[in-house]
Amino acid sequence: MSERTVNTGLAKLSVAQIVGLLVPWMTVPFLLRTLGVSEYGWLMLATTVMQYLSVITEYSYGITGPRDVSRAADQPGGLESYVSSFYTARFVLLVICLAVLVPCIWLLPVCRWSLFAFAFLNVIGTTLMPTAVLYGLQEFDLVAKLSLGSRIVPAALIFLLVRKPTHTALTVGLQSGTYLLFAIFALVLVRSRLPARWPRPSWRMIREELRRGAGTFASVAAVAAYTAGPTILLGAFTSPQVVGYYTAADKTLTAAKGGIMPVFQVYFPRIAKLPPDQVRLSNRLIRRLLVIALTIAIGASAVMGIFPEGLSHLLSGADAPETASVMRRFSVLPVILVGVFLFNDTIHLCLNLESARTRTLLRSAALFLIVSPVVVGAFRGGATGMATCVVLTEFSIALSSMIGYWRRQRSMTGPKGTHGT
Repeated sequence: MSERTVNTGLAKLSVAQIVGLLVPWMTVPFLLRTLGVSEYGWLMLATTVMQYLSVITEYSYGITGPRDVSRAADQPGGLESYVSSFYTARFVLLVICLAVLVPCIWLLPVCRWSLFAFAFLNVIGTTLMPTAVLYGLQEFDLVAKLSLGSRIVPAALIFLLVRKPTHTALTVGLQSGTYLLFAIFALVLVRSRLPARWPRPSWRMIREELRRGAGTFASVAAVAAYTAGPTILLGAFTSPQVVGYYTAADKTLTAAKGGIMPVFQVYFPRIAKLPPDQVRLSNRLIRRLLVIALTIAIGASAVMGIFPEGLSHLLSGADAPETASVMRRFSVLPVILVGVFLFNDTIHLCLNLESARTRTLLRSAALFLIVSPVVVGAFRGGATGMATCVVLTEFSIALSSMIGYWRRQRSMTGPKGTHGT
């Protein structure tokens, strides 16, 4: 991948992210006023549950997919074979998700069944959306267009059609249904660009593919425990209103992540193609990535830390001290996340250290699941207490990953800078 391709791809994805991140700042205040905090909390609860199920269909492909696609593209017929097994495995996982969801819906009030049923369309869309394939093929322009369309179109429909608190299910349907349509469109495009026959993988190949990605999937599930988990835990121990306040602040953090992630998504396929020893020694590339990512992260942290009340008022349309308090806690996270994305994700995956990465994430997720219910339930920490638990979890991951990487470097170079045996 040339330097020009990297810079052009980063620019396009950054523009798409900026526009896409502006959309919640328009829709969230509108939904909070139109639906009310309680109904908005139900909306976010249904959306978050589906994010958990989407973790199953994403499996390990969201992280390792771009790397595997870029490597398969260099082999004759390798790309078609990989994409075929990619989708077959995801359809199997989608059936598992549906089997999990149906009994859970019966536990909900009847009036909420449609809410979660419409939200499941997003899980189907996630299954079909070939984002990992497009990143591996360096189709950054198409990724940017899909990202823009799948955010702007549902937002426009929400402004046109949502008018009262009883339109919560309609809101979910517009968001999830539109994403599903864009996913189908993207799949058709990928199929047209790979006109050769996609071989049907055997069940043995599917099992091997799932087995090979089990470690990375465990890490993805662990991440979901402390990213999507807070909303579900708050819904279980508090009220939909508290969920609404927390998720409103979380939109700001999501915006910061959206500004940082394109930097790593553009550089990751390039780093993944290098031999492991070159990855470790490519300090120039790592420095450039860090400068860009840290510049964005420091700016986001400053805004969140200095103007939490103004941001919360902008989001909710009224004074919301609970949202401002959560946002203030979150203000350090963008900088911490740069360390997580670099050491725990990019470097560990490129050096084939999935097992070490998974152990770090599982330990942190287990600690979060033990501590956060105590903080929120027993000590009534509410949204602010949950935010504190999330910050400490991310910090522990970043610190553990950096220490592990430095120890590995020392063990390979030796105590006096000589190459270890």
